[in-house]
Amino acid sequence: MSNDNFQSFCILVYYPCGAGGKFIINSLGLSRYCVPHDVDLAIWDISQPVVDSNYYQQKLQQVLKTVPEYQHEAKKWQHYELGVGNNWINISNVPPTIGTNLKNIIAHRRYFCAIVHDPTNLQLYLDNFPDIKHVVKLTNYSSWMEICKFKMPDLADDIDNKIKYWKFIDQQELNDSKLFHTLIDIDNSMFDYDRMLDQIKNLYSYLNFDDFDKDLWTAYYQKYINFHKIQ
Repeated sequence: MSNDNFQSFCILVYYPCGAGGKFIINSLGLSRYCVPHDVDLAIWDISQPVVDSNYYQQKLQQVLKTVPEYQHEAKKWQHYELGVGNNWINISNVPPTIGTNLKNIIAHRRYFCAIVHDPTNLQLYLDNFPDIKHVVKLTNYSSWMEICKFKMPDLADDIDNKIKYWKFIDQQELNDSKLFHTLIDIDNSMFDYDRMLDQIKNLYSYLNFDDFDKDLWTAYYQKYINFHKIQ
């Protein structure tokens, strides 16, 4: 498989753990153009012979299941999120190892999201795939991460350290804005339906995804936001 194919269909999503990146990824996963962030579901997706309302409803149910029903289940987030342990690509290998499943996804001309949680791995992607076409960076997420700290007090120190570390990283990257093709503001939009709606619609437009469904996305957004409200 050529680097061009990888670089065309990979969407790098760059953010610290706990900043809301999976929400953005799952929002993209509602599109027929982008596979869910899970190997088994991605294989299911590319094997569907018909793209109809039932297909989209199944994709919605997949992302709704990533949001727990009860607040105390936040501590078990790894049991709910898609893609925990995904082995689509090992970017640390020289050269990077692209898994068979991912090659199959790309052969079907589907987009996929690759999560990047630190600047070192971001640089590895950019060094190995210098013409990668889609790099999405989350910005302004400290308040959202404070909510995660409230929901998961056992991880409070780790989240505090991430907030401090990423404030430093964000300052260093101010002059490298050309690296990022799209910026998603979290704190100013996550609890503002209209602002987040605009950001997701703009992201679909940027990627040339022509199937944004407001009703489907709203169902996911409402469940996600209701879960994250501090009660």
